[in-house]
Amino acid sequence: MGPALSTLADAAGYFCRQLRQRRSFLQKYLANQQATLKDVLAEVGHPYHEAVRMLMLVIAQIELEFKWLEQLDRESINRAPAKRPQSLSVEARDASRLSEVEQPDRI
Repeated sequence: MGPALSTLADAAGYFCRQLRQRRSFLQKYLANQQATLKDVLAEVGHPYHEAVRMLMLVIAQIELEFKWLEQLDRESINRAPAKRPQSLSVEARDASRLSEVEQPDRI
């Protein structure tokens, strides 16, 4: 995975390219899932089967991701570096958070 969500990615147009590639992938995936749903409905004969419900969930999630990608695309003009960046690295920040959480006794 590249720096798609990093503000450093904009210089090369990486962010917009990643959005286009994700949309393209999702369009193919959605078409596949819809075809599968049609086949499953034909086989089970009703929309209340567990397989139908799971496919409907997957399709709804894909459609939601399309909406989210549209929002990212609209708002991409506003992307900017953090105003108050943390001085800690991600690893150091995660390690400090883990030390704050009580760990259960290990057997």
